[in-house]
Amino acid sequence: MAWKLRCGAYKDAQEAEAALARLKGAGKEGLLAFATLALGQGTGHTNLPGFIAKLDVPDADVILIELIESHEHPHGLVSALGTQDTAGSRDFLVDWLPKHAEDAGMYWTTATALGRLKEPRGAAYLDIEAITGPSWGGVRGQILWALGQMGGDEAAAKLGQYLGTPHADKLGSAASALALIDKDAARRHAKRLLASDRAKFIHWMDRSALEKLAKDE
Repeated sequence: MAWKLRCGAYKDAQEAEAALARLKGAGKEGLLAFATLALGQGTGHTNLPGFIAKLDVPDADVILIELIESHEHPHGLVSALGTQDTAGSRDFLVDWLPKHAEDAGMYWTTATALGRLKEPRGAAYLDIEAITGPSWGGVRGQILWALGQMGGDEAAAKLGQYLGTPHADKLGSAASALALIDKDAARRHAKRLLASDRAKFIHWMDRSALEKLAKDE
């Protein structure tokens, strides 16, 4: 059932809901069914965390953390932990983030989980300089957005730092993320960038986002 739900194999919505209800009724076993799939997915883009959140299993955070710590590539489970709004989940993810500063995929997954939880402590451990490297291009925008979702003064300061970095890309993502915390600061940065010498080199998608923020009063 978990596999069919993950693949969207149920064409009838009521049938899918009934399958999810049965897995929810199975408690921990239902969670482990989805967790097994998550481990097999690696860093794939799936809706498994959403399904795990709907199961509402007692102590799901404890179960997920135990699985994360015992597997080599627990990206899907780390993502799922971001659906469990508990002190244990938050503390674990805050501690987990800086331990994976050289793994772009895990760093992105952990930052996204912290962003989903709106955990401001995560910003203190996010190395804004590290993600400017060339190997981070595929996940940089998502990490910047997650930083904005975390919220707080630390996140705002780091997004401002990034927006002031020479030759930085994903400027639209960074400014839009900052707007989640401080719209006025995001507007100032947008106007400054559009008026700068580098404006003509800004990617059109970033330019579009910056122009929208600059006009958004």
